[in-house]
Parts: sequence; structure tokens; C-alpha cells
Amino acid sequence: MNSANPSSLTGRHKAILIGGALIVLAGAAALVLLRPGSACQGVFEQTAPRLEANIELIKNKGGFAVSQEKVQELTDGAQKIGLHLKTCCSVLEGGTLNPEQFQQCVERASAYEKQIADVAQQVDVAATAQQQGNTAVVQQQISRISQTLHSAAGSVAAFGQQVAQLAPAAEARAPETRGESEAEPNDTKDSATALRINARVNGEIARTDDNDHYKFSPGRLVRDRVIARLENRSETLRPYLMLFGQDKAQLQEAYNGTPGADTELAFTAEPGRQYFLRVNPYGTTGAYTLSVTPQNAHDRFEPNDDPTRHAPTPITPGRSVDANILDTQDDDWYVLKAAPGSRVRLQLENRSATLRPSVIVYNAQRSSLHNPYDGTPGASLDFSFDSTPGATYFFKVTPYGTQGDYRLTLN
Repeated sequence: MNSANPSSLTGRHKAILIGGALIVLAGAAALVLLRPGSACQGVFEQTAPRLEANIELIKNKGGFAVSQEKVQELTDGAQKIGLHLKTCCSVLEGGTLNPEQFQQCVERASAYEKQIADVAQQVDVAATAQQQGNTAVVQQQISRISQTLHSAAGSVAAFGQQVAQLAPAAEARAPETRGESEAEPNDTKDSATALRINARVNGEIARTDDNDHYKFSPGRLVRDRVIARLENRSETLRPYLMLFGQDKAQLQEAYNGTPGADTELAFTAEPGRQYFLRVNPYGTTGAYTLSVTPQNAHDRFEPNDDPTRHAPTPITPGRSVDANILDTQDDDWYVLKAAPGSRVRLQLENRSATLRPSVIVYNAQRSSLHNPYDGTPGASLDFSFDSTPGATYFFKVTPYGTQGDYRLTLN
């Protein structure tokens, strides 16, 4: 986005803008397939008003048929649909998603937009019938509204599953043996050779004072673990990798003093950032192959690290959520939109031997209420707290200096 950057927005308007601006891409699908970059940018900035108008109509006229919680679910769903479609767009632009697959993304998003439009129309008909005292029509429309809302929620879930399978599969099809070569001179970061994600580039340290620099960007919407790997193609080179951030400051390094050995460097990549890799001579020479591979290590609910920039993941009583803390910088936010009773029980089942569980409970104003934790890696949590029926509560699962998988259940 240019003039409407989702990261600069908050709350409901952010959800509507992101979701709406992306969802109505179906009308420009052909243009996107021909010119993905420019078309995506243009649609992002032009298509918010229609979805926003429908949600406003539902909110203002449908209170007797659609609860505020359901309206919030629609806006949350719009944001998720938008993020999913933007992922499809990013993968298409990266050249690893074909037009037919992208069209499937467009159709999923278009279906959700139509379902919201249908709900708005049904609400309008029901409101008119209510004014006229036609209770039979009102009840008929309320039934249809319920069915359409259920279908809309299914569309969000189905699109999420599609993207979860589609993006990694598309990345996996990226040619790993293309045999691209470094472009000398690349002795400095300013002259760095561009390195495509999931591609392999062949390089060589020709002199003991030679440094080879590469630049790359994961291009993802969420933080993810990435592995940079140097495969030695000589019996002489002692591999030495250095990683630098977008500001060209050093972040990490990995080396092996054995001539002919391989080495790799694992790190968490921030979305949209550029990174630099340097292959150092380490006093030796030799040929190598370099690759950078995302691990798809994040859970399917990301991004939900910051409730001011991303919508917290809705959590439903009686259902479990399987997720993970990616690293020590990862926070997972959840929201219970209507407490079912006067007491809420939350269970965090540790599914790792590393995570030290910590959960912070907040009220609707995001003031901290409880902070149960266990300093034992691999431990689980099971606690209850007094609640107000119908009230909203937020839950933040924090890394506590560790990482690992978990299952969250609320009753």
C-alpha cells in the first residue's frame, strides 16, 4: 500500500481498510494476472468503501438480528481475508504462484465480500419488515442472516487453510537447482548480488581477501524462521557466514574451521525487511552454493503479536487452539468477546520441552488482571478467574524468554 498502510491504522478502521481494500480484487482479477504489482497496489487503495458501507449498514440497522459480537467477527474476518489475499498477491509477484492458483484466492475473497453484501441486504429487508410489523418476514430473514453469517465464517476458515497450504507449496516449487551465479564485483553491501528466496546461487571465494555479499528479502507478511545455508563445493574453503540487517548492522555469524565443511545460519526474519549475507574467505579460497529458505515455522494465526496493529485471534469456549511461540520476541494475543459465565477456566497445554508458559489476562480496556506463569520449561498452566458474563477479555501468551508449541483451551 502507498497512501493506506495497514500498519499505521488501528482498530476497526484498520480491519475494514485492509479487508475491504483487498477483498474486492475480484473485479480486477484479469488486470492483476497481467500486472500483479501495479494492480494489487491500485486495488488496495480503491476498494474499501463498499465493504465498509455494508458493515456499517449491518451494524446500524441490524441490531435486532446481528449482535455486536457478530459484527466484530465480520470486521475481524475482513482483516483476515485481506491478509490472506495479500499473501497470495505477494507470492504471485514473487513468481512462485501461478495465475490459476491466484484466481482461487480471488474467488475465496470475492465469496466473502458477497456474503457480507448478502447479510447487509437481508438486514435491510428485515428492518423494513419490522417497521411494517411483518413478523413472518422478519423471522425468515433472521434465519437467512444466521445461515449467511455461518457461511462467511466458513469462508474465512477455508481461505486460511488454502493459503497455509498454497504459499508453502508454491515456495517449495521454487527451483532449487537453478544454478544461478554471483555477480562480481560484490565485495561490498552496496554491490551485493540479489539472492532469491528458495533459489540457489553458486559463488566462489577466489582470493583470500575476497568477500562475497548478497541481499535478499523474505517478502512475507509475518515473522518467520529462515535458514541461510552454505554448501561447500571445495575441499579448501572454511565457511564463514555473516548476517546483516536492513541498516547493515551485523546480526549473527556462523563459521566452521574445517576446510570443505558446510555451515548454516538460522534467524527470525521480520516481514518486508531486507537482509545482507557476507561470505568471508576465512583465509582460504573455494567454491560454494548459497541458499536462503523460509521454514514456515509460524503458526496459522499470525500476525497477532500486537493488538494495536493486528486483530487478536478470537477464541471460542470449548474449542482448542494449537499455536506456537516462534521465538523470544513473539507474543500471541487472543480475545474472548463474550464471557459465557461468572468464571472462566483457561488451560495451556505445553506441547514442547522448551516453552516456559506465561499468560496475561486483560479486561476490555486491556488492563492487566492476572499473570499466571511457570518457570519450568515444558510445564503446563491450568487456572480460573472470576468474570462478568458477556464481558470481553484478552489473553496474551508470552515467550518468557523461551519458545515452543502449545494448545490453548478456554471453558
